[in-house]
Amino acid sequence: MRIRCYVGAAALMGWALATPGFAQVDEAASIDMTPGLGPNDAAAPSVIQPDTKATASTLLPANQAVIMGPVSVLQVRPNVYMLTTAQGANFALLTGPQGSVVVDSGGGDCAAVVAAAKQVARGPIRYVFETSGDPDRVGCVDALSSAGKQYGALNMRGPPKSEKAPVYANEHTLLRLSQLPGAKNLPSEGNTRSTVSFSVGGQGIQALFTPAHTDGDILVLFRQADVIAAGNLFDDTHFPVIDLANGGSIQGEINALNRLVDELTIPPVPKWAGWYGTLVIPGRGHLCDQADLVMYRDMLTVIRDRVAALLKQGRTLEQVQAADPTRGYAGRFGSNSGSWTTREFVEAVYKSLQRGDKS
Repeated sequence: MRIRCYVGAAALMGWALATPGFAQVDEAASIDMTPGLGPNDAAAPSVIQPDTKATASTLLPANQAVIMGPVSVLQVRPNVYMLTTAQGANFALLTGPQGSVVVDSGGGDCAAVVAAAKQVARGPIRYVFETSGDPDRVGCVDALSSAGKQYGALNMRGPPKSEKAPVYANEHTLLRLSQLPGAKNLPSEGNTRSTVSFSVGGQGIQALFTPAHTDGDILVLFRQADVIAAGNLFDDTHFPVIDLANGGSIQGEINALNRLVDELTIPPVPKWAGWYGTLVIPGRGHLCDQADLVMYRDMLTVIRDRVAALLKQGRTLEQVQAADPTRGYAGRFGSNSGSWTTREFVEAVYKSLQRGDKS
């Protein structure tokens, strides 16, 4: 007789002790794998999400997002939240009594973004990160920084420098944003190191330089929570925007996804155990795990190889477009209108390979 799935660890242990031999788990107890909603694992211990009062287990996401005006808030772990703006951009917030860390800022209604962040934050905003210079990553950074407090440098050393929380990004993002007319939402620190590590309230945090869709991308890893904020190098709703003018490349995208899959994420064990394992907050789309990254990585690898094979045959861009290298994926990730169409994506892949990008 086959076991369909496991419920919470406590329930499983009790079942194992009370039942001689094996028995089939009730079909109604199967874990709900609905993307973005989380499982209904009633056997797991629960905590109450501060202020919003939504219930989440100690390991798993809340069963549903809480709507706060134009911003929705999903509790990812007891101390980590995914906030989503009305425009569909996700950003992350880690919080505790000693302070909060915000990764990206969405865009649109900045007053609503700040209000939602303050409502779930249990401590003042101490640090803000920009994973890239895209408008939906930095649109409300100034507002969030102004709502926070500066407590000195990373690791909380030194006297306060200003009333605002410091904003960290890669140096390429800082240089690019500072050159824009009427520059706003600028990082206060442009890091040149490949990794920036620090701790807030006992939570280990790492910002990892990972050039992908631009040359200034970073990933932010919350170690104890086992959550990664990926920014726009992973957009689960769309083909990635390969910003060739700002150092982006298709190979850089694939390299970054390989790093996420092979080094930075851990799958749930057993594989069907729901939302256990590393959780990934994409730039857009539902809360993801390693399996989503694998699918996205494999898709981009297939498309890259198709375009590379056509390029090797001497095909022009028009001929490559006509060959439809995104077939099988365009229905899920493509678009024929808007700011980033499937044709623009294919053109970016073609030109990236044509110029010999290797990172």
